[in-house]
Amino acid sequence: MDSNEILASARTEFFDAFEQAMHKAQPICAEALYRKAEVSRSSADQARYLNARSILVDKTQSQLLSRELSTAMERLLNRSLQTTQLLRTREIGPLQGFRSKMGRPFAALLKIVADTEHNNLKLEFDFGQNQDDGEDGEGLDFTGHTSLGPCPKCGSGVFEMPLAYVCEKTVAKPKACDFRSGRIILQQEILPEQMAKLLNEGKTDLLPGFISQRTRRAFKAFLVRGKDGKTSFEFEERKAKLPAKTGTKAAVASDETAAKPAAKKAVKKPAKAKK
Repeated sequence: MDSNEILASARTEFFDAFEQAMHKAQPICAEALYRKAEVSRSSADQARYLNARSILVDKTQSQLLSRELSTAMERLLNRSLQTTQLLRTREIGPLQGFRSKMGRPFAALLKIVADTEHNNLKLEFDFGQNQDDGEDGEGLDFTGHTSLGPCPKCGSGVFEMPLAYVCEKTVAKPKACDFRSGRIILQQEILPEQMAKLLNEGKTDLLPGFISQRTRRAFKAFLVRGKDGKTSFEFEERKAKLPAKTGTKAAVASDETAAKPAAKKAVKKPAKAKK
């Protein structure tokens, strides 16, 4: 078992224990809040304690609270692990959430590098050009690495890089292909298994986390492989709405309309005879 598998197993066990601890703590917290409300001399504090207690004793609200706490704990743990990895390897990423001076979101690697000017260390962004494009040195050698699938442009192997998935001939010397697909597209992370599906089956699963650059709204889409080797979006089909039964309603309405005058004629009183 490698270090990643050990870490994943430890995370699972940690969150299982965390959820069990939350379930045990909720009734204890509810009882403590009730006692505080009983001894409090301030009506505002009493209301605050009782409102907090009502969240813990209500099943739906209690579940929502547990989810929020789990999410907050996961973020805290992720930050701690990222910091540890950054200090250990001096590199982490790609990370999302950065914004340019124009306000546009972007993803990048973070690296600790030497600051020769101040004789210290500093953090800097790395967008992976030197690693991915192979402009320096003799190109990249993927010997010992497993290909995710065939390149849609030339059929060679596609491999995972820090910020992108690239064809081996894209980073070879001389460069013989230009296939390159980002690991993050419109703020949606493309996992290796999804890229493998795209390369081997021509289509990913439905991915829910894309963010439109124009509207800033989230949307769901499939990534599909075109005949020209380019990647594009495909949207799920919308369910067709059932047509309204207007014909039946119109027929009923016309029958009712036709029936009303007839009914009126039937009950019309005879005219009185003139004397």
